[in-house]
Amino acid sequence: MPAAMEKITHAWRQFREGLRFGWPLAWHANRRLCIWMISVSAAAAIAGPLLVLVLGASVSEIERSIDNAGSSGTLSLTGWIVLAAGLSLTVATTDELRRYFRRRLEDEIQLGVDSRIISHVAALDLATLEDPSTQDALQRATVHPGQSVLALLLGMIDSVSGAYQTIVFLGFLLWIEPVWSLLLLGAALPQVLTRWYVSRANHVTQRARATANRWGAYYRELLQNHRVAAELKVMRLAPLLAERFAENVSSVMLASRRIYRIRAVTHLASTAVSIASVLVIVAMVGRRAMAQEIELGMFVAFWTAAWRMRSVIGQFSDAASTVLDAHFQLSNIRDVLSLKPAIPGEGGTCEPLTAHIELRNVTFRYPTAVAPAIDDVTAVIRPGECIGLVGPNGAGKTTLAKLIARLYEPSAGAVLMDGVDLRDRDLADLHRRISVVFQEPVRFEATVADNIAFGDWERLLQRPDLVEDVARRTGFHDHVVGLPEGYDTHVGRQFGRVDLSGGQWRQLAVARGLANDPALIVLDEPTANLDAYAEERFFQSIRKLLAGRTSILISHRFSTLRLADRLLVLDGGRLVEQGSHEELLELDGLYASMYRAFSARLHGEPTIHSEAA
Repeated sequence: MPAAMEKITHAWRQFREGLRFGWPLAWHANRRLCIWMISVSAAAAIAGPLLVLVLGASVSEIERSIDNAGSSGTLSLTGWIVLAAGLSLTVATTDELRRYFRRRLEDEIQLGVDSRIISHVAALDLATLEDPSTQDALQRATVHPGQSVLALLLGMIDSVSGAYQTIVFLGFLLWIEPVWSLLLLGAALPQVLTRWYVSRANHVTQRARATANRWGAYYRELLQNHRVAAELKVMRLAPLLAERFAENVSSVMLASRRIYRIRAVTHLASTAVSIASVLVIVAMVGRRAMAQEIELGMFVAFWTAAWRMRSVIGQFSDAASTVLDAHFQLSNIRDVLSLKPAIPGEGGTCEPLTAHIELRNVTFRYPTAVAPAIDDVTAVIRPGECIGLVGPNGAGKTTLAKLIARLYEPSAGAVLMDGVDLRDRDLADLHRRISVVFQEPVRFEATVADNIAFGDWERLLQRPDLVEDVARRTGFHDHVVGLPEGYDTHVGRQFGRVDLSGGQWRQLAVARGLANDPALIVLDEPTANLDAYAEERFFQSIRKLLAGRTSILISHRFSTLRLADRLLVLDGGRLVEQGSHEELLELDGLYASMYRAFSARLHGEPTIHSEAA
């Protein structure tokens, strides 16, 4: 028993926390609409029981008039009818107003909750976002979160309204028949308990199927993505992926069917018990009316009140179930909003950078990995130096660059910039002063001008002259002049009609990366997808732009690495060599082996170093 009570206490505590969390989301979305919603619901709750009493009084008035064999009660009956009409109109009006306010409030709550989730997720660090459990939490939380908050609000209102009407009707029924009326109240308990059980079971099922839902969403997006459509068609993969989509969605559907069956059976059983209870007490009171122990009007009012109370109890049970469903759904939103970034973003040093970088015994291990991706790396990058990161696939080059940009936090060791540990620097200020162009840069659906301005949007978004200056300095202006609307051309095929080649998108990303005049820029495979002529033009423009600023080039192409002053060679996450191109060739280690393989392949000579370069 103590264990059971402890579970109930814990559940009640969680439920109260859910209410404290959900109610402010609705209240802050639009206080005026919340007040109106409560007001019209209260008016409907008061008018409903009054209408039943007026009906009973009207029948009693007619009965008295018949007994008196006259029409002296006509005037009184007219008053009751007018009052009944007014109450009926009130109920109809409040129902319509409630629907109107609900639609408006749902839109505003949805916007508010979505904005809060998006803003919170945007503040999370990369490692947290990449965690599959985070993605599962997002999958659960982003399924109509606004509807969940609104459902909580309406469920609370309807629960209070239902409780009030139940008390009023029960009081009236007990006044007429104090013994049998209690049977109807007892019949309500199974309804409430079964609704709670179904809500709980549905919540557990949905949490368990979050990963399957995410897989289904992935396959749906993949099959509808125009960027991969050509590859899918050539490989004839669409039928296979469609089959896997159906398998994941079917697994979710099968889990849901159990809930549907439980809901149908329990709802039918509790409804049958409720109807039987009403029929029993109506029959008992009907006998009293036949024996003239109560007036006919009282019997009619009792009958109507009993059926209305049964309906109200059902509505109360549904409202309580809605509140529980919303509570469970809001717990998913709370899970996301409770996520904390592993990398604190504020409170550190904000100082100009020369980008003098020190790596002191830096080690980094991905959460699910067995071996470290970066293993005890120590190196120094001097201000204004261009460093090339070289190594086989999976050597840790991109991971090391992300550590330098403080997108990850080292598992051990430290990354210092200008003598300050990155953990002691303000993260937003650091990112304002550096840039990273990744191997697969984002293709923003926007104008060319916006795509460039996003690199320093606070300064450039409303300055087309500065945007054009960036494009000219990075050599991208020549591509822009050939576009239909120049810098105002929307690029991207999802919302526009003009797309860029892979190489052009990469050059656009480089221009965006240099837009904020960074002290440090990281370029991950900057010349991928460029032909020999485009690569040479890129070198001519980028060489001047990199002069005087610290830069890190990640590439397998030795033609790109000729820009570097010094090379750091990684293998298996460890720094195995460093020096200039000539020094590393003389060392005759991994770099020299990779370079010989590259040269041999370039000249059509056979080589066994298939993974090199």
